[in-house]
Amino acid sequence: MKIDPELYLGIFPGLDVTGAKVTPQDITFEKNLTIYQEVEDGMREIRLIYVRPAHTVSDIFVYLPEEKVLFCGDLLFAEPCTPFALMGSISGYIRALDLLADLDADIYVPGHGPLSGREEIYKAREHLVFVRDEARKRFKEGVNAYNAAKSIDLGVYKGWNERERIVGNFERAYSEFRGELPGADLPDLLDIVMRMMEYRGEMKGQS
Repeated sequence: MKIDPELYLGIFPGLDVTGAKVTPQDITFEKNLTIYQEVEDGMREIRLIYVRPAHTVSDIFVYLPEEKVLFCGDLLFAEPCTPFALMGSISGYIRALDLLADLDADIYVPGHGPLSGREEIYKAREHLVFVRDEARKRFKEGVNAYNAAKSIDLGVYKGWNERERIVGNFERAYSEFRGELPGADLPDLLDIVMRMMEYRGEMKGQS
């Protein structure tokens, strides 16, 4: 999914990106890559693993099998951070979290939130399953994604941060229910982000 610069200017209207430069990748790979780092007592194995569309269309995580440490990046938004799949895939995100949980790791380093264990993986997965199931009910009822997102009771997730992400997550879920490919471009991306901001304002008014 290509991101229009106007999207970021819409989200951050006061942001000045004058002189900003894009730094290209040093290394690229299509699936998995294992590299080795020289350390005092030998070589450290570092596995870089690509997952199909999840948080975005190009997520990877870094696994240190000997140390049992997993750097999840934004595949893990640890409680109380709400997972976000607007530019990825709800179903793919759930599969990615299953993969993370199956690895032999003691420490999960999230992209957002505190250092975690496997329990936080399960909680993030449960949240996405909740989103998928609630969105599917309303999709079948013919309710549009935004009204559907506003109508649900977040329950135990009501106190989580950035709860406006439910709007973006519902939009992505609806895309998948329509049979669109995981991570497919959403033509009204900026409008969706604006609806997220509107939802956040409404939720603040109810707090």
